Amino acid sequence: MHDEKKNNFGRFLRFWRTTFGMSQEDLSWEVGVSTRHISFLESGRSQPGRGTVLKIARAFHLNTKDTSSLLVSAGFLPQQQSLTLDSPELKWMRKSLITALRGGDPNPTSVTDPYGNVLMINRAWLRFYSDNAAQPECLDGPLNAYHLYFGDKGLRPHLLNWDVLACGLLMNLQQEVLLSSDPTGEKILEELLTYPNIPDDWQRRAVGIAHMPYYTVNLQLRDRTKRHYRSITNTVGTTPYISEPRLLITTLYPKDGEPYSRLEELEADSSLKHKLLLY
Repeated sequence: MHDEKKNNFGRFLRFWRTTFGMSQEDLSWEVGVSTRHISFLESGRSQPGRGTVLKIARAFHLNTKDTSSLLVSAGFLPQQQSLTLDSPELKWMRKSLITALRGGDPNPTSVTDPYGNVLMINRAWLRFYSDNAAQPECLDGPLNAYHLYFGDKGLRPHLLNWDVLACGLLMNLQQEVLLSSDPTGEKILEELLTYPNIPDDWQRRAVGIAHMPYYTVNLQLRDRTKRHYRSITNTVGTTPYISEPRLLITTLYPKDGEPYSRLEELEADSSLKHKLLLY
């Protein structure tokens, strides 16, 4: 027996059809299927193929985001877009992200894509990594958050909980790759697995790690002090996963004690300059 509660696509279909004042017969004509089939799709007695979903989206003249929502409701991956933060149509997002990064100070905050490629940073992030990366010159080239944790030039020499953190991060990236089949993510995952001392059983160990909304990052900083942080990531956009481009904001919050940097010191430090620091 059909479970109406799970008929996400049918609810979306009925919503858009009534929004645009189309009858089932009108929609069936536009899509090229029978009225009976449209009725079955709305009730959940039939499930659409990806091609049918796209035809229905075109019949409603849905934009890319709403088309992606419709695809996901039917169990398909959203449409991929080649938009970047430099795209004119995303000027509003760029400004919003700069505001969010400013607001993140004095806690290290960055904007990345789903595969850890760093797109924007705040002052606190630049100060933290400049002070504590094993080889600060690694910040001059393209930045990837995963590589900064895994590589000897980044934070790895200072990580006190390397094994646990590595397993969790690898599982996180593996899930992204399985969902998207994106060659970009696959390449980064392959690169990470070539680093020395990756636990052979990282998949099983990652499954055994209690699911938490954050990663614990335990460090012995270059000044030899031990600090403990929570790395919390939020998805940018009103609809997680469906929004394109899919961006993530990650912030390191101290679990105890004061932030690594003081806000007034960051604001007064004119040496904090980087191509990804945009304010």
